[in-house]
Amino acid sequence: MDQLSDCYSAGRLLQGATPYSKIDVLSAADKALDGIIILPIVGIVNVNKSDGSIDWLNSFEDEDGGNSKRLWFQSLVVVDYLLKAYAVYGNDIYWNKAVEIFEDFLSCLTALSDDDSTFYRDEHAVSNRTLVLLQFYHCLTRIPDPGKYFRLRKKVLQLIEEHANWLSDNENYVSNNHGVMMDRVLLKVCDTVSHMFQNRIGIWVKTAEERLEAMIDRTFDSDGCCKENSAAYHLLNVALFQSLVPLLKDNIKLTKKLNLAEEISYLFIYEDGTVPLVGDSEEKPPVTVPTSIYKGKMGYGVFPEAGFAIIKDEKLHLTARCGGSEFSHRHIDDTSLTLRYRGVQLITDPGMFSYDSSSPRRRHMISCSGHSGFYTEACKKVKFKNFESAVDLGEIKSLEGSSGFNISMKSYLDKNAIISRNVFYAGTDYIVIEDFLESSVSNKWQQQWMIPSDCKVKINNYALSIESSGVSIGLSWYSSRDFEIEIIDALSSRNFMDLDDCKCILIKGCSKDVKLFTMLRLL
Repeated sequence: MDQLSDCYSAGRLLQGATPYSKIDVLSAADKALDGIIILPIVGIVNVNKSDGSIDWLNSFEDEDGGNSKRLWFQSLVVVDYLLKAYAVYGNDIYWNKAVEIFEDFLSCLTALSDDDSTFYRDEHAVSNRTLVLLQFYHCLTRIPDPGKYFRLRKKVLQLIEEHANWLSDNENYVSNNHGVMMDRVLLKVCDTVSHMFQNRIGIWVKTAEERLEAMIDRTFDSDGCCKENSAAYHLLNVALFQSLVPLLKDNIKLTKKLNLAEEISYLFIYEDGTVPLVGDSEEKPPVTVPTSIYKGKMGYGVFPEAGFAIIKDEKLHLTARCGGSEFSHRHIDDTSLTLRYRGVQLITDPGMFSYDSSSPRRRHMISCSGHSGFYTEACKKVKFKNFESAVDLGEIKSLEGSSGFNISMKSYLDKNAIISRNVFYAGTDYIVIEDFLESSVSNKWQQQWMIPSDCKVKINNYALSIESSGVSIGLSWYSSRDFEIEIIDALSSRNFMDLDDCKCILIKGCSKDVKLFTMLRLL
């Protein structure tokens, strides 16, 4: 990647016009020469028609990860790979292939009727594609004999303007990290080709700045914690807003909130640089995070607005999820915990698998069945549409008048029952967990512990141990009602579209009420 850095420094490539990470673009460019298209996150996709041409209208319906495949395909990243390879190697074969693929896409786009929104349905794809168009325009102005591509350069500029107008239209805006992406791209357009659109620049800048000032508060709570319900999305949103600092210059409000978010980023990443699988998270962070951000940093935070509580000390890294104020990337994970002890994952969450809500696996990962929490049978049937606001699902806060990391969670997933969980940890060798249920009718309830596949579980009456890599914890229970212990097969997903076998420990019973006390010993 030093080769690419040299191209940026020399001006052969435009800085800040890359819509993705985590892919070897030069290798992907070589594959593209052979007609093989590799997309970020999802890998190789088959988009060729029987005659070998590209099917730009491929919707990837009925495919696992279809939404993500369509998003990245429509982003035109394959053109970007080839532009970067041309900048590095100077070989016309990459440039000619980039032009060939782009003109083929252009033919498809031109053939669509004016009211066909095939390529303007996904704000993420439009944002990415605009960055590719900016990179393409940049390269077109630096190619030998630029006059040869006068008409193409003019068409690319026209598309940039069309895309910028679409991104600036509030009817298309999405109030989550995708909206931040839209405004980042809009400002990048203004910064890169402002001389070409002088009659529109003022409107675009004003629109982006106003929306971003609202989004910084919607994205991060008053303490800087991301409200998008996922460890990975805290890191992603911090990186997104960091990229805006040079474009927004002296925006004090944005800078102040961003500084808070940066200060607590260490809570969302393990010492080895991986990420807790909380919410829509993968094991690897979605962006590059310098080790100085998280290495050796210890502390804790309780963030009621975001629905998070996290402690990181020399022994353990514990996360708790309940409540929050946004639905974005949310799972039905209220009261769930994850635990890494002495660098070993012993209690986990399932990850996300994909973003395709039609996938049974994705629906299972989102449901309470995949999380390490305390739930009733009714919690398994929860649908977000049945709740007016995200705050109606639960809440989390510090326990008043107590020392150490002591938190209280209340789950409102079951509207006919009162569910609560308290967690106590004072830096000793014990974590105490109290689960409570009150209901007017008899209720099936269960406490769940998701255990990674490389862990061994041993049961001894009403106690068990979990061990991996020479590190272990013990769990024992006292309950006001009868219960039984069962271990079932389960699934988690550390990486996009990958499935990992794991185990789920169930502590389950049936009663109107229960007080279940769990002693978790750090052995």
